[in-house]
Order: sequence, then C-alpha cells, then structure tokens
Amino acid sequence: MTDLETIAAAFDGDTWQHGLAHYRNGDVVVFEALRHDRAKALVQGDRARAHRVFLEWPNAGERPDGDCDCPAEFDCEHVVAALAAWLDAVDGSAVTESEPTESAMGQVRGTNPPAANARRSDTTVLLYVIHPVAEDGSVLVALHVGVKGKLRSDGGYFAPRAFRLRESHWRQPPRFITDGDLEHLRWLEREGQPLWPAADRSGEGGATHYWLPREAVAPMLRQFVPSDRCYWEHTGQPPLRPGAARPGQLHWRLRADARQRLEPVTDPRCNEVLLSSELWYRDGAVVGPVAMDLPRPVLEALGTWGWLAPEEATAAAARLADDTTELVVPKPHALTHRECTPSPRPVLRLTCRRGLPPEALSNRLDASRHLVAELAFDYVVPEDTARVGADDPANCTHLLVGRARVRIVRDAAQEAECVRRLDSLEGLPDDGNCPPTEAGEERQPPVPGVRLYTAGTTEDDWLAFTFGVVPELIAEGWRVEAASDFPYPPVVAEDWDAHIIPRTDGGWFDLGLGVTVDGERIELLPLLLSALRELPQDVHDALLDEDGWTQGHLPVPLPDGRRLAMPVARLRPLLATLVELYDCDLRLDRSGRLRVRAMDACRLVELAQAGWSWNGPNALRRLGERLRQGAEAVSVPTGLRAELRPYQQTGLNWLQLLCSEGFGGVLADDMGLGKTVQVLAHILVEKEAGRLDRPCLVVVPTSLLVTWEREVRRFAPDLRIVRLHGARRNLGAVPDADLVVTSYGVLRSDVEGLAELSWHLVILDEAQHIKNPRSHAARALRRLEAHQRLCLTGTPIENHLGELWSLFHFLMPGFLGDEAVFRRRYRRPIEEQGDEWLRERLAQRVRPFVLRRTKAAVTPELPVKTQIQRVVEMTGDQRDLYEGIRVAVHRDLQQAMADKGLEGARIELLDALLKLRQVCCDPRLVRDEADIGADHGRHAKAPSAKLEALCELLPGLIEDGRRVLVFSQFTSMLRLIEARLPGLGIEWVKLTGRTRDRDAVVDRFQAAEVPLMLISLKAGGTGLNLTAADTVIHYDPWWNPAVEDQATDRAHRIGQDKPVFVYRLICAGTVEERIQHLQAGKAALAEGLYDTGADADSQEGNGPLAAADLEALLAEPESARMGDADGHA
Repeated sequence: MTDLETIAAAFDGDTWQHGLAHYRNGDVVVFEALRHDRAKALVQGDRARAHRVFLEWPNAGERPDGDCDCPAEFDCEHVVAALAAWLDAVDGSAVTESEPTESAMGQVRGTNPPAANARRSDTTVLLYVIHPVAEDGSVLVALHVGVKGKLRSDGGYFAPRAFRLRESHWRQPPRFITDGDLEHLRWLEREGQPLWPAADRSGEGGATHYWLPREAVAPMLRQFVPSDRCYWEHTGQPPLRPGAARPGQLHWRLRADARQRLEPVTDPRCNEVLLSSELWYRDGAVVGPVAMDLPRPVLEALGTWGWLAPEEATAAAARLADDTTELVVPKPHALTHRECTPSPRPVLRLTCRRGLPPEALSNRLDASRHLVAELAFDYVVPEDTARVGADDPANCTHLLVGRARVRIVRDAAQEAECVRRLDSLEGLPDDGNCPPTEAGEERQPPVPGVRLYTAGTTEDDWLAFTFGVVPELIAEGWRVEAASDFPYPPVVAEDWDAHIIPRTDGGWFDLGLGVTVDGERIELLPLLLSALRELPQDVHDALLDEDGWTQGHLPVPLPDGRRLAMPVARLRPLLATLVELYDCDLRLDRSGRLRVRAMDACRLVELAQAGWSWNGPNALRRLGERLRQGAEAVSVPTGLRAELRPYQQTGLNWLQLLCSEGFGGVLADDMGLGKTVQVLAHILVEKEAGRLDRPCLVVVPTSLLVTWEREVRRFAPDLRIVRLHGARRNLGAVPDADLVVTSYGVLRSDVEGLAELSWHLVILDEAQHIKNPRSHAARALRRLEAHQRLCLTGTPIENHLGELWSLFHFLMPGFLGDEAVFRRRYRRPIEEQGDEWLRERLAQRVRPFVLRRTKAAVTPELPVKTQIQRVVEMTGDQRDLYEGIRVAVHRDLQQAMADKGLEGARIELLDALLKLRQVCCDPRLVRDEADIGADHGRHAKAPSAKLEALCELLPGLIEDGRRVLVFSQFTSMLRLIEARLPGLGIEWVKLTGRTRDRDAVVDRFQAAEVPLMLISLKAGGTGLNLTAADTVIHYDPWWNPAVEDQATDRAHRIGQDKPVFVYRLICAGTVEERIQHLQAGKAALAEGLYDTGADADSQEGNGPLAAADLEALLAEPESARMGDADGHA
C-alpha cells in the first residue's frame, strides 16, 4: 500500500488534521475489510451521528478512494479517519473490527496515540440478539456491535451493526471484545451451531448466528443477561434484564381447532414460558426462572407433545399421571362432537416463517426471517371459521365452537383447483415447504400441513408479487392476509373517486383524488406524488409508455406505513397530467388538491374511463370526450363560395370545437391544402351564428396581404374586410369590419392601438414569425385580447422545440409550463438525447390542439396535380421602379401604335412587357439606365418581393421532404436565386443552356443527393424526366400556358408516384397578374404575345390581341388609384 505521507498529500491540511483527530478520539467505532482492496467503517461525527465510509484501494502506489454519507460525500475527514484505521489494521495478520493504534501516525506526524485510546471497550461493545425460530424452543443468537455511551432513551444502542466473527478474531480479538465476551463466544461455539451469516444489502456478509437447542436456552440466559447487552429479537428495545422467580402451574390450553396442549403458566401471567433444561419466563424485557419443580418426564412431555385432539389429550394425561406421582396432572377439557361440510375459501397468508431448522436457512435472507406465502383454506360455519393448511394430509379438520368440537369435512377437488392456480403463477414457485438452499444441497423435509411459496429473495421480487399477483387473487375471491411482521403488506382499496370542483377564476378546476381503505377516505394525490418522485426513471417510462406497463399494481405508501396496491390501469391517465404537464414539481393546496385547466379535460375524462367515480361537472366530461373522439360536424356556412373537401370539413369542425371553449389551436396543414378557406369558413360560421360581435384580426407577412384580400373576396365576399397597411391606414375603420388584415411590421408599430381593441379571433398566418418568444412581434401579439387565438403554419417547428413552445405561449399561456420547465422536461432530452418516448409524450400533450394533414395523407381528396398561385406585392423602390417604367412604356407604346398600328408596334410591345416582367422578378435584371431614370443606383438595389417570397417558401418545402424544381425564363434570375441559397442552408444543382454534363446534373437530383434544381425554362422545359420532384415553382410566369405545362410535366408524368404541387409566383397589380386574368377569357393571348409568326385568327379563343387588351395589360394598377386607404368589400 501507499505510505501514509503519500496519502496525506492527497488531502487538504484541515481535512487531514480533523480526520486524525477523529482517529485519536476513537471515533472509528467499526471497521471491516471486505476484500484485500475494499473496506468499510463507521465513524462517529461531530453531531452525535455516525457516518458510513466506504474505501477502495485497488493498486499499491496509488491513493485510495473514499466515499462517505456525510454532506461532503467523499475525501472528507471521516474518510481520513477510516484510512488511518486501515493502515493500522494491516500491521497485524488480518484486518479486524479492532480499533487501530496510531503507530503509523506517529511515524509521519511525530505524535503518539493518547493513553485513552489504548483500550476501547468503554466505547464499542458486542451485543447478543436472541431470535426464537421454532416451537420446540430453539433459538438463534445473532452478534451485533453497538456504541456504548450513545444509548437511546429506550436503552437501545446507537447505530448497531451486524458483526461477523472471523477465524482471525480467535487469534487476535477486536479490542471491544472483552474477556467476558470471549467466554460467551466459546460457550456458543460449544453448545450451539454456528451459521453462515446472511448477505447484507451490499452483498458482503452480515451477522454471525448461533443456533441453540431449547436445552441450552436457560443456561444462556443465566449467563448472558447480566451483561446488559442481551436483546430479544432486535436492539430497538431495552436489553433483557433479570427478574425474580415466579410461581407456576400446569394448564391445558384449548386452540381454535379444538386441540389442546399442556403448558406451564406463571402468576402473574407472562408473554411466554421458555422450555429448556429448566423453565424460564419472558415478560417483555424481563426474564427469570419459573419456581416450579417439574419431574424430568413431565418436562420432556411439555416439549414433545404439541397440540392434541381431545381423545389424545385424555390418553396422554393418563400416561403422564402413571409415570409420576410427584405431580398432580390436570385433566384435559371435555368437549361434545358434531359434523358439517361447508365450502372452502382459499387463504394466502404472507408471513415471516420462523419455524424452520437451521440447516434449511438460506444465506440470501436474514437467517432469522424467511418471507413466505402460506396457502390455507377457511371453512366457515355459522359460529366460526376453521383454517386448514393446504398440505395437511387429513381429510377433515375441527373447530372449537363453545364446548363443542365440530368436525368439518374438506372439499379436496376445490382445494386442488386453488393449488393449481397458485402453481401456475409465474414468479411464485412452490417452495418445497422450506426456503431455497444453496446449489447442490438437498431440500429439507416439508413442514407438516403447510404449503409454502416464495416470491424470491429480494424486495423487488416480493413487491412484484404482493402488488402484481395478490390483487388479482383478491378479485377472484381469495382472502389474503399479511402478518404484522411481513414488510410488504398490500392494501386494496374499496373505492376510488375523482372530485373536480370548478374555480371562480374561470377555466380552472381543483382536482382531488380519494381512496377508501377500511371505510376511511384518504386524499390520494399527496401520497401518489411522493411515490412517483421516488420511482426510478425506467419505471416512470414504463408507466407512461402506451406499450409499456399496463397491468398490475404500483405500491403507494399510506400514512400508517402500509402500502396501497394502486392499479396501473387507474393510474396511467392521471400520470400523463402529473408527470408530463407538471414535471412532478407541482404543488398541491392545503386540502391535497391539484389545480388543473379545462384544456386538460381530455386527460381528466380518462379517469372515469379507468374506473374512477366521477364527481364533477358533466360539461367538462363531455368536453373531454369531444376532444378525444373528434368534433361534431358543423354545417358549411351559406356565405362560403367554395365546396369544402372532407378533410377541410374536418378542419372546420375542429376550429369550431376549440372556439366553443375558447381554446387556441395550430392549423398546420401542408401548403396547398387550403388553410385559408378553412379559416374563412370558420369566421363565416361565427358571423352567421351571431357570435361575431367583434372583428377578427389576421396578421400575415407583407407579401400575403394581397393574397388574403383576394381570397376573402373570392370565398367569403359577405365579410367586410379592412386592410391595415401603408402610411394612410386608419384604426377608426376597424370596429365596423368583420375581418382586419395587417402585417407583422404594422402590428409592431401599432401595437398600442391594437391592444386597446377587443377581438373575436386573432389569427397568425405563417405563424413561424413568432418562433422567437422574445421577438417584438411575439411580445406584441401576446398583448392582444381575443376570444380565440389561432396559428396557421405548415412548419410549426423549423429548428427546435422552443418554437412550438412559443406558439403555445401565444395561444394558451401556461399550457406547456414556463420556458425553463419545458426546456428541461422536453427540449433537452428530445433534441440532445434523442428521447423518442418524451417526443411522443409531447405529441400526445398537444395533439388535441394541433391539426396537421400532409398532402400524402389527403391524396385521395386532391387532384393528381394541384395548382397554387402565390400572389406577392411589390413595395417601396421596386414598386416605384415598376410604375415609372410602366408609365414610360405605356406612353411610348401608345405613340408607336398611333404611328404603326398594333401589328407594327409588336416589337415595342414585347420589349415593354419584358422590362416590366424583369422588374417583377428583380430590379437588378433591368440594366437600361434610360429606363430606370435618374435614381438608377437606388432602384437597382431595390429588394425583390418575389425573391423574398421564394426564400420564405423554399425552406418549409425542403424541411417537409419536398423535392423542388424552380423554373425561370431568365438565367440571370437563376444566378440571383443561387446567391441566396447558401444562406438558407439548401443544396442545389442548376441546369441551363450552358450546362455541359446535363445527365450528371439530372442524376444527382434523381438520386436525392440534392433537394432543389434550378432550371431555365428553355433548357429544361422539354426532354427531361424528373419524377423525383413533387413540387414545381414557376418563378416568372410564361405567356404561353402550354410551355409552362410542358415544363411542369418534367415531374408530372408517367412514373410519378406522388402528388405534384405547382406554384406560380405572381406580383399583384402588375402585368403578370393581368396576363393570368386575361388567360381565362382569351386562350390565344399568351400565344399572340410570344409567337410573332402565329396566325392570330387561327388561335383558339376570342381572336387576336386587341387594343383594349393592351390597355388592360398596361393600365394603372387599382391599388395605385386607391392609394393605401383602407377598403371594404
């Protein structure tokens, strides 16, 4: 081992000095080496408390490791004291529990141990604990160690510990073993039988036991009791003390089965008379001789007769009277006789079996206690009940009823069926009527009449049995009893009730759970929470897992120390709320109730379905059932100018259910599934029902303002809409509106005014804009008061779960707890540890309030190809540039048409439209300074509304697993798009007329190496098979729809197995939008604009392009004529 100086260097000076002081003061009260490299010790602390120390010293030359149960936990002063004891111990031939000298200490510190430390018998003492183990009077004597001078008020010793007597102790006794102790130990070795110590919790061994036959009990008491260190069964009570002799006499004692036994009784009466070589009594902690001179034949008869039937007792008394003339033997009780045949009831008695011979005792359990389940049967007669052991060979039993002996005939067939039921239980083997023995040993003979079962040798084994199997047996009509000393008695409740009381603050309820045990109602929630906090994490997980622990019972400690068998089926619906929502950190009120929200109704209703008696509002129960089972169908409003598909009808039903209770929700359908039309239908239902007494507010990105206006006019023209945007926006127009549409930017600016208004609905489109809960927009929106709040987004989670929390913090503050608890409970385990179980728990938590349908899920409801038009609005410099060019080309074109006619001015027309389309795509595409004017520098740097819309659209599509094609006529536009992709974290390939290895580019996309392909319309519009794509975006619409269709067909063709979604990006109020409108009525318009050699008269449609059509294309936008004033529809 390492020398002491090396060890001292590993501790700070104060810790080392205090540890040495503990050692010198004799505070190492117990020391034991477990192996050559491990040891444990008990070190007296400074506050009358002993600390347990565990030491490991695996390699010589290295410093040892020490753990302690004091607050310091390791490398403390108690560890130093224990190390000093270890060093001293190894100076001898073996490590013992003896207290160390300080010879080694003196070598290092130059100090000598104080004289008071030379002998420690005044501090540590050996204790003797007597355990009765058999009815024949034999006992076990266990050795323990206690600390003298630390006596408790009841006489028990401080921190008693099991003591294992080793062979080395006979050569070098520990110092606390006195000469008197050595005499006692030698006597035990001579008169008794030493047993292997039982394993303690660490598996390192426990107390040494000696088995003594009954003849040796009296001599042992006479010698050991005067030491004041002898105990009956345990050291938690006063030690045995000598008592005066008591007179005694013989007496026949009747038992319930009408058997009787001859036994001595004392005056005054005592707990028991011990049959030994002489009679001794025990009365509590007092023991003494019985003043009764019994002849030897009588003494032997008392120890061997046992319980006798009436006829056996009469014959035995006669024989005994003949054998001795020195004593008058009393006559047995005289009884009458009758017979009956009742049905048996199986009884399982859980107990600590003590009546076993020492050779059958297991070294895996306390040698004085073996936990068993005893199978017996109760036969009930009107006056009483007879119990008979399952393995009792007799075909009948007897019962004492008054002075009559009732003979009860047993039902062998029913008893055999019950035995088969127990034998079939997994984990409860027939114990062979004795405890398990070591491998290779033969089983001992059965204990007559008793059939024993064991559930194992550990606490977990017995808990699994008593709380898993026992309740099942009780439900089948069995009687299960637990002896007073059985450590795991189950308690089965008579009733379970859930009390839900509405609070006055609205939306909140007080939840109380009660259980009735032995006729008394107990508030269960405080006890249940305490039990849950003590459960290992894997048990928590199994309880919450839908496929995990679904059967059996959970032990819940009751105030009186018993354990309630809590059915897991009743517990699971409650656990989801307690563990998930409140993270087991919740606080109950003084009455033991929990405050819950109405939004937890779907959880609470599960209580009733799990067998709890429901005592609460029926409306809350109905709400929970609706949230779980789905909303009732709602009639489509008459003002809706659209036919809802089935999944959209489901969305309307869901929105109405949430609104009826004031709950918020996230409509998270994929893009293109019609979130807008579902919300408009929802608003119309509210209006037609007369509930729309306040306006609804829709907050959208600026690029979607026009889209919402147009969708309202298209699908819900009866709604009065106000657009809050631009410099001339007017809050005064809001109260008269049904629907107010504004942008996130305006909201931040006008939050003070908007917060003063009351809203029926507040709806966020592209709600990922508030994914940062500390953003200005998020904080502003939380200030708005509304009956219902809704979020529309195809991507409720883009980067992390904190974004989902932020959405719900807006929708229903507190629903997912505060941000810190959510981060600890869900976000970190799921994101950093990949906890799929918690991810599913969170999904279940939010499921009633999130409705998400993917395109794949609703494919049967969609056409094979879905067309989606995204309208964006130009602002600022881009809008000014467009308007300046429009006015100029309009003027020039009118002049050219006046000079040349419409056909002669075709070149000027195409050039004018090209410039306008370039501005719509991106101002940087326009390079003619003459067209841009004096503000060339400013306009050339103007942002592109369409490019920003594309950059908002692409990440969500890619995150949803979409494979995307982006078409543009302008290769220069593709380069501008390309420049933005690295910032979005998107990988791509590009295909233009200059691409040399087209096949390699196509193969990379088809092989799913990249999710995005940029394609020039001319280079990729024909001749390609791109069936890996399921989304097509036309950045700049082509005038000829057939050309667009050909490009779309690169993905939408034979071999495509997914729905294809086609997006067209259109700038509002521009030539792009006018072309889209004119295409419906003039199919030849696009061809007439693009193909100069086409015969206009031969085109399908209404004829060639007319001057009126040209005027429509280049006319002043409606928004320019209206300005930014708020408009009503």
